[in-house]
Amino acid sequence: MQLTPADVKHLYTSEDPVHDFSHIERVHRHALQIAEKEGAAIEIVAAAALLHDAEDATSATDARLTHHEASAAFAGRFLAARHWDADAVAAVQACIRAHRFRAGDVPQSLEAKCLFDADKLDAIGAIGAARAIAYATQAGTPWYATPSQLFLETNEKEAGEVHSAYHEFCFKLRNIRQRLQTPTGQLLAVKRHQALAQFFTQLQAEYTGVVVDEIQRTNTVLYCDNWQATVAFYKDVLQLRAETELEWFVEFALGNNAYVSLIDTARTKHKSSHGEGVLLAWQVADLASWHQKLTDLGVAVSAIKSELNAHLFRFRDPEGTRIELWE
Repeated sequence: MQLTPADVKHLYTSEDPVHDFSHIERVHRHALQIAEKEGAAIEIVAAAALLHDAEDATSATDARLTHHEASAAFAGRFLAARHWDADAVAAVQACIRAHRFRAGDVPQSLEAKCLFDADKLDAIGAIGAARAIAYATQAGTPWYATPSQLFLETNEKEAGEVHSAYHEFCFKLRNIRQRLQTPTGQLLAVKRHQALAQFFTQLQAEYTGVVVDEIQRTNTVLYCDNWQATVAFYKDVLQLRAETELEWFVEFALGNNAYVSLIDTARTKHKSSHGEGVLLAWQVADLASWHQKLTDLGVAVSAIKSELNAHLFRFRDPEGTRIELWE
């Protein structure tokens, strides 16, 4: 029988804000989302997510260093008492042993990879930033201290150097996205990573008074001979919102301060490339739905394929520009 959060809530009574029951609930939700998308065994993933911090999960203690082993042992006893099959119990324990970032076994099974990614997703994004600050406060260390060059290059602190929340970002949090194990986890991490990096960039700026000037907006401009048909394609087929619309220029909003603009070459001195050397690659939430919708509208789309840890397909607009949608 699949475990539910209600089955384990009594195990998590700690007031530790970093590893409390709300963390378990979020990891459980992430894990099921990833497992369903990746085709993993839901029962195994659910149990592993709900029991992965069952023992000695309190932050800033020595027990935290071995909690994955202790939690795996506890899960074995807990599930055996519920008459789980021995192979299923072993699968859950393997997931739990492999979920730590700093130590533990390397995730081998698909289910272990789902738990690893789900747990790490809760360490990035807005929640991850809040947990990093909470952990530093709990440990009595600063939110920000300037890392030494030694730490930035080797992750080894100089004598007397404190490990601030910003140190944790430099050492662990900013690297999490690269260590995720599943395409679904990597996809879910994109916006969370951006939010996390923006937070710590701003934290550094406010502590040091040094403001990092960043690009605020991006706009890809395409010069089109077949301008009217291309505008109609982006507006009616892709259903993008026209932010600015003139007789010779239309700017479409893509989201997150990203835009694509179409300019009529009949009104400028610039020439169209007819798509040569240009690829617009856009991430979407439901690739299969987009593929079906464009197919139904008569767009010549490629088959969905896997490439560079993503699922994607491509097609061309009336000007010949290649567009790639991926998740």
